[in-house]
Amino acid sequence: MKNGGYTQVNDLPQDMIKTLLGAEEVYCEVPFCYAEDEENGLVVWNGIMDVVYKSDDGWHIVDYKTSADGGDLDKKYQAQLGAYIKAFKATTGENADARAYHIDV
Repeated sequence: MKNGGYTQVNDLPQDMIKTLLGAEEVYCEVPFCYAEDEENGLVVWNGIMDVVYKSDDGWHIVDYKTSADGGDLDKKYQAQLGAYIKAFKATTGENADARAYHIDV
């Protein structure tokens, strides 16, 4: 996690440990369940957010991805990251952004 194993192609820092150690608050493995009405009926999103942290510029949600193809992970997982943002807002009243962090395992 000091270098992720891969170069990060989105706006997340390469050294995530340094970022988390400097954060005001850090939460790992945050469970959530969120329901919303859509055209086709009720949709329920549930899962676990890998890391949620607060820094000077607000709240951030990080989802670790280990896929070999790390290109445009934020776009590939847009629905999942969007669900995290909505769930966080619904449960805390706070805004957050969400990004995928590409790691090598």
